[in-house]
Amino acid sequence: MEPSTTCRKAIFPGSFDPFTAGHLEIVGCSLGFFDKIIIAIGINSDKRGHYNCEQRKDIIRQAMKSADIPEDRYEIMTYDCLTATLCEKTGIYHIIRGIRSTIDFEYERSIADANKHLNSKINTIFIASSQKYSHISSTAVRDLIKYGGDLKDFMPEGVILPENRK
Repeated sequence: MEPSTTCRKAIFPGSFDPFTAGHLEIVGCSLGFFDKIIIAIGINSDKRGHYNCEQRKDIIRQAMKSADIPEDRYEIMTYDCLTATLCEKTGIYHIIRGIRSTIDFEYERSIADANKHLNSKINTIFIASSQKYSHISSTAVRDLIKYGGDLKDFMPEGVILPENRK
């Protein structure tokens, strides 16, 4: 049997506002299963994010570079449609979701079920975060930023946030 030359890809969707150390861990784990991860920043025109799209992309690029993840192993894109529609548009039917707790699992499972209902080709792969990162959320990071908390254990090493650039 000839080895497959097909690149196995998966979509890792989220707001990534901002991309955290927990997100980076999920990407790293995902690269053990897939050749390339599409980090898809969902744009919700009804919400005003803390960071704009270009800032989010820059934070992700910094995180990937700091983690020595080669540029050919990931792609960053934005989308403003259903994730199931994104899968159809890209022809990529594996979705990666990080799970921190049973509460996350229940929430993510319902979304996975809805995506599967919308397109039977879609498979959602749940990756549990390590205990080291299970307390990290983008919301917690935004609160730390707002109130001047220490981000050291929450953000990927080497990331300089826009407000800290001089």
